[in-house]
Amino acid sequence: MPEQKAGSGLAPESVFESVRIHEVGPRDGFQSLDTVVPTEVKLAVIEGLVGAGFDSIELAAFVNPRKVPQMADAAMLTRRVLETFGRERFRGLVPNVRGAELACEAGLRRLNFVISASESHNRANVGRTIDESVVELIRVRERFADVDLRLNIATVFSCPYQGRVPIEDVDRLVSIAHANGISQIAISDTMGDANPRAVREVVEHLLATFPTIRFFAHLHDTDGMAMVNCHVAAQLGIADFETSVAGLGGCPFAPGAGGNLATEDLVNMFESIGVSTGINLERLLDVARYVREQIQPNPSGRLVLRQPKE
Repeated sequence: MPEQKAGSGLAPESVFESVRIHEVGPRDGFQSLDTVVPTEVKLAVIEGLVGAGFDSIELAAFVNPRKVPQMADAAMLTRRVLETFGRERFRGLVPNVRGAELACEAGLRRLNFVISASESHNRANVGRTIDESVVELIRVRERFADVDLRLNIATVFSCPYQGRVPIEDVDRLVSIAHANGISQIAISDTMGDANPRAVREVVEHLLATFPTIRFFAHLHDTDGMAMVNCHVAAQLGIADFETSVAGLGGCPFAPGAGGNLATEDLVNMFESIGVSTGINLERLLDVARYVREQIQPNPSGRLVLRQPKE
């Protein structure tokens, strides 16, 4: 795993030779669509992602199906996937203890717990105050001590309801997670309006303040800056990135936000400058084209629009 390196400025590209791409399309992508994707289509996408070389795939969100009907098949989908591919590479998103129970009952042992740094967005997203979500996080950590638990912090840079989010609010959540034995934390640009300067300031601050935490970057592309923001984060020492095949999805509870950065575009960027991702780009593009044909005819990704190689 690439080592994170904090610094006071942009480091030369030579400090990072590889990055790890975490595919979130089966969860973050599918849950944001207006229509429900058939389980068989989801399974085909996941099979393709495994074939492309992904060793980290977020399968589903274990949430209230009345609020997010696209995830109503989460348990069934998870069981079928784990029966075929094993559970090592797969994760589930949970907002509370009940979600963790359902995910573990389905066979998962790797969970992402989501809390927003913005009070307003946390209420809209999971129906709780931040403090209430923190209580749930600690309960999940205590009850499922053997689970690989990651905290995903939403609205790190800005919130659709209250604007800019103070870095102190992010620090508080990181500190709580660290105090409870959580050493993996994803920082999310939920609105997709962060710029390279903001990314540099936040990443430098977090790496310097919490040197033992492994940070992930989940950067949306509303303003078209996600690609350069990822490059900046990688130069500073972030080695893990969450993206979605064909650019599917984004937060359904963030009005005005655009979608995810397309996984194939980020893989192409890193590979083109000599940074290894371990992903077979052509196989990934096959998956992105399948998504375009079966799910989203107008994807936000760029590379998926090019013609397949003969």
